[in-house]
Amino acid sequence: MNNDWREELFPGISPDVGGGLEDGNQKPSSELSTVALHRMYNSAYRAGVPIPHMDDLAQADREIAQQFEFNHVVGSHTMFGLVRHYERFMRQYRHELTEEAFRAHIMLYLYWQSQRFAEYRHAKNILEGSQDELPGWLHSRVSELVAALADSEENRWQTVAQERDRLDAALEELDESWSWLNQVDEEATDLIRRFESADPSVSRHARLVLRNECLMAYRWRDWLEGQNLPNDVPEAVMLLFSHGMHDTVPEKMDFRSNQQANLFHGYRYFTVRGVEVPT
Repeated sequence: MNNDWREELFPGISPDVGGGLEDGNQKPSSELSTVALHRMYNSAYRAGVPIPHMDDLAQADREIAQQFEFNHVVGSHTMFGLVRHYERFMRQYRHELTEEAFRAHIMLYLYWQSQRFAEYRHAKNILEGSQDELPGWLHSRVSELVAALADSEENRWQTVAQERDRLDAALEELDESWSWLNQVDEEATDLIRRFESADPSVSRHARLVLRNECLMAYRWRDWLEGQNLPNDVPEAVMLLFSHGMHDTVPEKMDFRSNQQANLFHGYRYFTVRGVEVPT
């Protein structure tokens, strides 16, 4: 590779570097690409390209300068700040375009998914729970159902019906956003089953061909059980995944689920495709 070139690993997918997404199109914020835009613009300026300094861009062309603005605040961070937290946490891999570096990024994303899956299961259990399992804020509403059965007072029935509709809507919204994580968990379970199979041919195949996938599956299981958690992952990094990197469009997840399984050893969430290392 030319000594004057520099390649870096950026979080996200192609549009998060090249731009082209609109807010809410595939993720809550599209400003991850603005971070890459800043990085490329400043590099071009330092290399001698005849463009205004970033601090003078608004005076030179206000319309163009608006394309460089960060307008979203997540917690107390802009998207630029979230990426800085991410890069500091992954600093040992920032300039290493290797398979190990890419896997480190993937494992961090898998950890984020495991935490969302744990939250999804917990929320679903609460919403589907019995009267004794419901939290205090909902228990009084369930008690109203008992009272309504006793006196059939119209306003009590109406309250119960409204609460039932609210719970149904909450479950539907929860499943629409996160039920795809069940497929990730099912793949992890299947990989572990293969690795521990009593059939020598199955376990041998898992150890030789699916070794990396199985290692990821075991890590997934550990994280769900609260074991071997990554050390000190900043909350800002988790916010970056939630608001700037994760694809929130359910049909996009369905598309991934319908990809030809034989392209990825039969697995869609635990197989990391090859990395092109620059030469």
